[in-house]
Amino acid sequence: MPLLKLNSLGAQNINFDLEPCDLPANVLTSGTNYKLLNGKIRATNMSYTLATPSANFKAGLIMSVLGESGNFYLLLGQNSPSGTQVAWVYNGTTWTDISQVGAYTGIDVGDELLWTGCLLGNIPIVNNVQDYPAYWSPQQTAQKLKPLNFGSSSTLNITNYIGAGTTTVTGTVTSTAGYSIGDTLTISGATGTEQTKLNGVWTIASVPTSTTFTFVVTTSVVVGTLTTTLGTTTKSGQTWKSKGLSAKVVRSHKNFLFALNLQLSGVVQATSYRWSHPADINGLPYTWDETDLSAIAGIASVGGDMGDLVDGMTLRDNFMLYSQRGISVLSYVGGEFVWARNVLTTSYGLLAKNCIVESKGYHYFLSSGDILKTDGNSIVSVLHNQMQTQLAGNIDSTYYMNSFAYSNPITEEIWFCIPQVGNTLPNIAFVINTQDNLVSMRSIPDTTGINFGPNLQVPILWSNVVGGWNENAKKWAYDPTSIFSRTIVSTNNVNSAIISLELDDATTTQNTLLERLSFPLEGQEVVTTTQSVFPHIVSQEPVLIQLGSQQFVSSPIAWKEPVSFDPNTMRKVDIRTTGKLLSWRIYSTGTLPFTLTGLDIQYVTNGVR
Repeated sequence: MPLLKLNSLGAQNINFDLEPCDLPANVLTSGTNYKLLNGKIRATNMSYTLATPSANFKAGLIMSVLGESGNFYLLLGQNSPSGTQVAWVYNGTTWTDISQVGAYTGIDVGDELLWTGCLLGNIPIVNNVQDYPAYWSPQQTAQKLKPLNFGSSSTLNITNYIGAGTTTVTGTVTSTAGYSIGDTLTISGATGTEQTKLNGVWTIASVPTSTTFTFVVTTSVVVGTLTTTLGTTTKSGQTWKSKGLSAKVVRSHKNFLFALNLQLSGVVQATSYRWSHPADINGLPYTWDETDLSAIAGIASVGGDMGDLVDGMTLRDNFMLYSQRGISVLSYVGGEFVWARNVLTTSYGLLAKNCIVESKGYHYFLSSGDILKTDGNSIVSVLHNQMQTQLAGNIDSTYYMNSFAYSNPITEEIWFCIPQVGNTLPNIAFVINTQDNLVSMRSIPDTTGINFGPNLQVPILWSNVVGGWNENAKKWAYDPTSIFSRTIVSTNNVNSAIISLELDDATTTQNTLLERLSFPLEGQEVVTTTQSVFPHIVSQEPVLIQLGSQQFVSSPIAWKEPVSFDPNTMRKVDIRTTGKLLSWRIYSTGTLPFTLTGLDIQYVTNGVR
């Protein structure tokens, strides 16, 4: 009897886009909860809860941080209406609240999805457009988040104060460059009946002229000029909050920070961006103030019709700005302009923030209806003619902005997580293997953010394992909880748990389906009858195998009943089905994964019709 060998089924992408009858017999046409790796197809729907806080703070962002006292996961969410206990860190044993002093009054229900974060050296920078940028340094549980500075403190060197007989006082300086209305002044050490009224903390009350500004004190100061024994006067460092400035996204690039899609006192400047003065090593930028002539901080706009700025990321020596309908490349040139901007494209843009990943000198990013990659010079599709229809048909048209992406550099995989139609949060992931250019697809728990970091769960030891050999279906030669292991982790706004998406608790139903439709065994004019199927499967649980046949391409598939196959006790299943085109399916049946490399199909020919 003839035997059709279908080998290396995992060596090419499952093709959802083209007609099945036009594809080679070893190319699958559909699948859910699978992973393509090393020529194999592995069922995968794994998850493992590493830690759960005692109270839900509706986590929306998770970051892996190597702190001064060990590894941490930093999570940020929202806790409306109290606005407290929004930021937490977990070190493997203990959850600690590191929220800033004072409530996050602007962060309301649903705003946990607006958090973004980056690392400047080892310093975490976090931002929510409904609040203001903040940082965590030093990385210790006793340290709270602190507001990110906008401008630096400095000595004013005021030459005199002029009283007006009221509480309004005019200060005269050599130059007011770098000073703004709203800046805080601290005056101390002044002596004398009128001068002591100036001691205290005040706010610049008027827009400075070239050499003067006004501030308001508590007690009226006599008319006249006060020039003797004035003590020390300094301008306090400004924060983004004191300036009324916020941004949708803050990212790091080398020693710079970039703020994208700006807001000033509620006025949106969606195409504008700022960059800071470069920070010292393991430090923070001392200013973002573009009027500070001693710094190279600045502000600019992409302009044109590329739409709002969505996000940005480093690509080699450049910083890439992603708008809704275009991509710009910023190159450091120094001098008066600091950054030169060139337009890469106005044909493609970024669909949502947190949807760019760098790998091997490329940016992979989620665009409208596709996942694209660019080296900064050209742009190509990752999904075209294979899985593009799956992305376009599955992503929710309302909640697409909740999508995100991250990479596992060890396995060389990039995860793009999207909400399916009808879902608010991402619940499926397109996983790109950049080494083999293969794309897998799997379900994930409803998720608000992912990251790549250390596995901080309690190690599996003989002293704490539950059950014996038969109840613990795992490879005992490998400890997935090793201190050297790192994993893709997620969080959510249901219980704010930290969940590994790559470790398996052997309790999650795999729900894997692999399918190949409508292929001829010997050509579409030859009628065949299958006799037996010899699956190349490794599994600790049975799987279900189903065959079906068609008489021509557009006819319905006549499916036979699924047959159970246990690779530990069986080598084949006998299923008879007759037609010109054959289809097959393999289902998982429980909580343990299986690995498929190929199928041998034994059949007989019934002639040409």
